[in-house]
Amino acid sequence: MSSWYRNSVGISILRRERADEVCASKAEREATRLFVALREPVYLYLARVLRDAAAAEDLTQEAFLSLYSTLHKGTRVTDPRAWVFRVAHNLAINWLRKVKTHGEEGLESGRPLTAELSDPRPDAEDIVLQDEKHRRIEFAMRRLSQQERECLDLRLEGLRYREIGEVMGLSGSSVATVVERAIAKLIRETQ
Repeated sequence: MSSWYRNSVGISILRRERADEVCASKAEREATRLFVALREPVYLYLARVLRDAAAAEDLTQEAFLSLYSTLHKGTRVTDPRAWVFRVAHNLAINWLRKVKTHGEEGLESGRPLTAELSDPRPDAEDIVLQDEKHRRIEFAMRRLSQQERECLDLRLEGLRYREIGEVMGLSGSSVATVVERAIAKLIRETQ
């Protein structure tokens, strides 16, 4: 085997390795950019759906690890925002099934998640009013169907109807109808 052939094979292997490194760093940069942009909305969505802050944090991390893995493999993700929310949504459904099967509780503290996410410094009157408001909203939210709650949660996170449709497996117009119906129910229940 000639030294020229060995060198050209060695160079092509080095080029492939370098290309793999470039792709990996590109995937890492893209995953990091998306993590910074979407971490909080994904976490808040999961926290509302799961009502368990620790599980929401774990599943948020899992969703972004899945995104990184997908990008690292070179798979093209056309709408990363909808993709991450879809993965988070599926992880939440699996977690809720597991909780239902094993009978685990929601928050360890027994308090509503909204109490953990709210401002820790309100005065006594504000606390009473806020607690009553949270109770009415939580009661109204429980009366919504699971589909209505999930569509509304995703809309509150800023997803467009088309993106929600991708996450939920619905058309954009169906999502609009579901969200409008959910809002109307919430208004009726909280007045």
